[in-house]
Amino acid sequence: IDVREDFSAASPYNRLRDARSEARDAERGQDKGEADARDAGPLWRTVRELALQTLAALVGVTSPPFALALACVVLVEVAVAVTGYNMVHRLEGLLTPLLAIIFGLCCISIFAAAHPGTPANGGAPGGAGAFILAIFSAYAYAASWNPYASDYSRYLPSVTSRRAVEWAAGGGLFVSCAVLEVAGAALATVSGTHWGVDDNPTAQFVLPLSHDLAIAATFGIALGAIAANVLNLYSGAMSFLTLGIR
Repeated sequence: IDVREDFSAASPYNRLRDARSEARDAERGQDKGEADARDAGPLWRTVRELALQTLAALVGVTSPPFALALACVVLVEVAVAVTGYNMVHRLEGLLTPLLAIIFGLCCISIFAAAHPGTPANGGAPGGAGAFILAIFSAYAYAASWNPYASDYSRYLPSVTSRRAVEWAAGGGLFVSCAVLEVAGAALATVSGTHWGVDDNPTAQFVLPLSHDLAIAATFGIALGAIAANVLNLYSGAMSFLTLGIR
Protein backbone atom coordinates (compact mmCIF):
# COMPACT_ATOMS: atom_id res chain seq x y z
CA ILE A 1 0.00 0.00 0.00
CA ASP A 2 1.35 3.43 -0.98
CA VAL A 3 -0.01 6.06 1.41
CA ARG A 4 0.87 8.77 -1.13
CA GLU A 5 -1.89 7.59 -3.43
CA ASP A 6 -4.50 9.21 -1.18
CA PHE A 7 -4.50 12.92 -2.15
CA SER A 8 -7.19 14.03 0.30
CA ALA A 9 -6.27 16.67 2.86
CA ALA A 10 -7.08 14.29 5.70
CA SER A 11 -4.93 11.44 4.33
CA PRO A 12 -2.20 10.12 6.67
CA TYR A 13 0.54 11.08 4.21
CA ASN A 14 -0.60 14.69 3.79
CA ARG A 15 -1.13 15.13 7.52
CA LEU A 16 2.33 13.76 8.22
CA ARG A 17 3.93 15.90 5.52
CA ASP A 18 2.21 19.07 6.75
CA ALA A 19 3.12 18.35 10.37
CA ARG A 20 6.77 17.78 9.42
CA SER A 21 6.91 21.01 7.44
CA GLU A 22 5.37 22.92 10.34
CA ALA A 23 7.87 21.45 12.79
CA ARG A 24 10.84 22.24 10.55
CA ASP A 25 9.65 25.84 10.05
CA ALA A 26 9.38 26.27 13.82
CA GLU A 27 12.84 24.77 14.28
CA ARG A 28 14.36 27.14 11.72
CA GLY A 29 12.75 30.07 13.52
CA GLN A 30 14.22 28.93 16.83
CA ASP A 31 17.67 28.50 15.26
CA LYS A 32 17.50 32.07 13.89
CA GLY A 33 16.39 33.41 17.28
CA GLU A 34 13.08 34.78 16.00
CA ALA A 35 11.05 36.22 18.85
CA ASP A 36 7.75 34.81 17.58
CA ALA A 37 9.15 31.35 16.78
CA ARG A 38 6.98 28.47 17.96
CA ASP A 39 8.33 25.71 20.19
CA ALA A 40 9.27 22.88 17.82
CA GLY A 41 9.19 20.22 20.54
CA PRO A 42 5.43 19.57 20.63
CA LEU A 43 5.31 19.78 16.83
CA TRP A 44 7.93 17.05 16.42
CA ARG A 45 6.02 14.90 18.92
CA THR A 46 2.98 15.28 16.68
CA VAL A 47 5.08 14.13 13.72
CA ARG A 48 6.20 11.09 15.68
CA GLU A 49 2.66 10.18 16.70
CA LEU A 50 1.36 10.54 13.15
CA ALA A 51 4.24 8.43 11.82
CA LEU A 52 3.53 5.68 14.34
CA GLN A 53 -0.17 5.75 13.54
CA THR A 54 0.52 5.54 9.81
CA LEU A 55 2.97 2.67 10.27
CA ALA A 56 0.57 0.79 12.51
CA ALA A 57 -2.23 1.18 9.96
CA LEU A 58 0.02 -0.08 7.16
CA VAL A 59 1.24 -3.22 8.90
CA GLY A 60 -1.97 -3.85 10.80
CA VAL A 61 -0.39 -3.93 14.26
CA THR A 62 -0.27 -1.65 17.26
CA SER A 63 2.25 -1.27 20.05
CA PRO A 64 1.69 -3.66 22.99
CA PRO A 65 0.64 -2.18 26.32
CA PHE A 66 3.61 -1.04 28.39
CA ALA A 67 2.72 -3.35 31.29
CA LEU A 68 2.62 -6.38 28.95
CA ALA A 69 5.93 -5.50 27.30
CA LEU A 70 7.57 -4.96 30.71
CA ALA A 71 6.21 -8.25 32.01
CA CYS A 72 7.64 -10.14 29.01
CA VAL A 73 11.10 -8.61 29.52
CA VAL A 74 11.04 -9.37 33.27
CA LEU A 75 9.96 -12.97 32.68
CA VAL A 76 12.86 -13.53 30.28
CA GLU A 77 15.30 -12.00 32.77
CA VAL A 78 14.06 -14.16 35.63
CA ALA A 79 14.03 -17.32 33.51
CA VAL A 80 17.66 -16.82 32.44
CA ALA A 81 18.84 -15.93 35.96
CA VAL A 82 17.05 -18.91 37.55
CA THR A 83 18.54 -21.30 34.99
CA GLY A 84 21.97 -20.43 36.36
CA TYR A 85 25.48 -19.34 35.55
CA ASN A 86 25.97 -21.36 32.37
CA MET A 87 22.82 -19.91 30.81
CA VAL A 88 23.80 -16.38 31.86
CA HIS A 89 27.28 -16.86 30.40
CA ARG A 90 25.93 -18.19 27.10
CA LEU A 91 23.38 -15.36 26.77
CA GLU A 92 25.98 -12.69 27.49
CA GLY A 93 28.31 -14.26 24.93
CA LEU A 94 25.62 -14.11 22.25
CA LEU A 95 24.36 -10.61 23.03
CA THR A 96 27.73 -8.88 23.45
CA PRO A 97 28.76 -8.82 19.76
CA LEU A 98 25.19 -8.16 18.60
CA LEU A 99 24.72 -5.17 20.89
CA ALA A 100 28.22 -3.89 20.10
CA ILE A 101 27.33 -3.79 16.39
CA ILE A 102 23.92 -2.17 16.93
CA PHE A 103 25.09 0.54 19.30
CA GLY A 104 28.30 1.05 17.34
CA LEU A 105 26.23 1.92 14.26
CA CYS A 106 24.00 4.13 16.41
CA CYS A 107 27.04 6.04 17.68
CA ILE A 108 28.32 6.57 14.14
CA SER A 109 24.95 8.00 13.07
CA ILE A 110 24.75 10.23 16.14
CA PHE A 111 28.28 11.59 15.73
CA ALA A 112 27.61 12.27 12.05
CA ALA A 113 24.48 14.31 12.90
CA ALA A 114 25.91 16.09 15.96
CA HIS A 115 27.11 19.69 16.13
CA PRO A 116 30.18 19.66 18.42
CA GLY A 117 30.79 22.87 20.31
CA THR A 118 27.15 23.97 20.27
CA PRO A 119 24.92 24.03 23.37
CA ALA A 120 22.40 21.30 23.99
CA ASN A 121 19.07 21.85 22.26
CA GLY A 122 16.82 23.84 24.56
CA GLY A 123 19.72 24.67 26.83
CA ALA A 124 21.21 22.55 29.59
CA PRO A 125 18.76 22.50 32.53
CA GLY A 126 20.24 22.29 35.99
CA GLY A 127 23.47 24.19 35.41
CA ALA A 128 26.69 23.17 37.15
CA GLY A 129 24.84 21.19 39.79
CA ALA A 130 23.25 18.90 37.21
CA PHE A 131 26.61 18.46 35.45
CA ILE A 132 28.36 17.43 38.68
CA LEU A 133 25.49 15.08 39.55
CA ALA A 134 25.74 13.49 36.11
CA ILE A 135 29.49 12.90 36.54
CA PHE A 136 29.08 11.20 39.92
CA SER A 137 26.10 9.18 38.67
CA ALA A 138 28.18 7.91 35.76
CA TYR A 139 31.02 6.96 38.11
CA ALA A 140 28.65 5.28 40.57
CA TYR A 141 27.09 3.27 37.74
CA ALA A 142 30.49 1.95 36.66
CA ALA A 143 31.73 1.33 40.20
CA SER A 144 28.56 -0.54 41.14
CA TRP A 145 29.49 -3.35 38.76
CA ASN A 146 32.55 -4.31 40.83
CA PRO A 147 30.68 -6.58 43.28
CA TYR A 148 28.83 -8.19 40.37
CA ALA A 149 32.14 -8.92 38.66
CA SER A 150 33.31 -10.82 41.76
CA ASP A 151 30.41 -13.25 41.33
CA TYR A 152 31.91 -14.37 38.02
CA SER A 153 35.66 -14.10 38.60
CA ARG A 154 35.51 -16.98 41.07
CA TYR A 155 34.60 -19.31 38.22
CA LEU A 156 37.92 -18.63 36.47
CA PRO A 157 40.79 -21.13 36.85
CA SER A 158 43.14 -20.32 39.73
CA VAL A 159 46.03 -19.85 37.29
CA THR A 160 44.24 -17.03 35.45
CA SER A 161 46.29 -13.84 35.32
CA ARG A 162 44.91 -11.24 37.73
CA ARG A 163 46.22 -8.49 35.48
CA ALA A 164 44.39 -9.95 32.48
CA VAL A 165 41.14 -10.07 34.48
CA GLU A 166 41.60 -6.47 35.59
CA TRP A 167 42.24 -5.21 32.08
CA ALA A 168 39.37 -7.20 30.56
CA ALA A 169 36.81 -6.14 33.16
CA GLY A 170 38.00 -2.56 33.62
CA GLY A 171 38.72 -1.93 29.95
CA GLY A 172 35.40 -3.33 28.79
CA LEU A 173 33.48 -1.27 31.32
CA PHE A 174 35.42 1.92 30.59
CA VAL A 175 35.14 1.69 26.80
CA SER A 176 31.42 0.86 26.74
CA CYS A 177 30.49 3.55 29.28
CA ALA A 178 32.77 6.24 27.84
CA VAL A 179 31.68 5.76 24.23
CA LEU A 180 27.96 5.74 25.03
CA GLU A 181 28.25 8.71 27.39
CA VAL A 182 30.10 10.75 24.76
CA ALA A 183 27.45 9.72 22.23
CA GLY A 184 24.78 10.89 24.67
CA ALA A 185 26.44 14.29 24.95
CA ALA A 186 26.67 14.49 21.15
CA LEU A 187 23.00 13.49 20.82
CA ALA A 188 22.00 16.56 22.83
CA THR A 189 23.30 18.74 19.97
CA VAL A 190 21.51 16.88 17.14
CA SER A 191 18.91 19.04 15.40
CA GLY A 192 15.34 18.07 16.21
CA THR A 193 16.07 16.50 19.60
CA HIS A 194 14.40 17.93 22.68
CA TRP A 195 15.24 17.40 26.33
CA GLY A 196 12.29 18.70 28.29
CA VAL A 197 10.75 16.98 31.28
CA ASP A 198 8.03 15.44 29.12
CA ASP A 199 10.32 14.33 26.26
CA ASN A 200 11.05 10.62 25.85
CA PRO A 201 14.84 9.97 25.82
CA THR A 202 14.41 6.84 23.70
CA ALA A 203 12.52 8.82 21.07
CA GLN A 204 15.35 11.36 21.00
CA PHE A 205 17.94 8.58 20.72
CA VAL A 206 16.42 7.08 17.57
CA LEU A 207 15.73 10.46 15.93
CA PRO A 208 19.02 10.71 13.97
CA LEU A 209 18.95 7.02 13.02
CA SER A 210 17.68 5.46 9.81
CA HIS A 211 14.36 3.62 9.95
CA ASP A 212 15.91 0.14 10.04
CA LEU A 213 18.59 1.13 12.54
CA ALA A 214 15.99 2.79 14.77
CA ILE A 215 14.05 -0.49 14.92
CA ALA A 216 17.25 -2.43 15.66
CA ALA A 217 18.20 0.10 18.35
CA THR A 218 14.81 -0.27 20.03
CA PHE A 219 15.26 -4.04 20.21
CA GLY A 220 18.86 -3.47 21.31
CA ILE A 221 17.72 -1.38 24.27
CA ALA A 222 15.37 -4.17 25.39
CA LEU A 223 18.04 -6.84 24.89
CA GLY A 224 20.58 -4.69 26.71
CA ALA A 225 18.22 -4.40 29.67
CA ILE A 226 17.90 -8.18 29.74
CA ALA A 227 21.66 -8.68 29.50
CA ALA A 228 22.31 -6.28 32.40
CA ASN A 229 19.48 -7.34 34.69
CA VAL A 230 20.10 -11.09 34.51
CA LEU A 231 23.46 -10.31 36.11
CA ASN A 232 21.73 -8.28 38.82
CA LEU A 233 19.21 -11.03 39.51
CA TYR A 234 21.82 -13.79 39.58
CA SER A 235 24.09 -11.76 41.87
CA GLY A 236 21.13 -10.99 44.11
CA ALA A 237 20.40 -14.71 44.38
CA MET A 238 24.04 -15.38 45.30
CA SER A 239 23.79 -12.73 48.01
CA PHE A 240 20.79 -14.52 49.50
CA LEU A 241 22.75 -17.80 49.49
CA THR A 242 25.56 -16.19 51.50
CA LEU A 243 22.94 -15.27 54.09
CA GLY A 244 21.73 -18.86 54.22
CA ILE A 245 18.48 -18.08 52.43
CA ARG A 246 17.65 -20.72 49.83
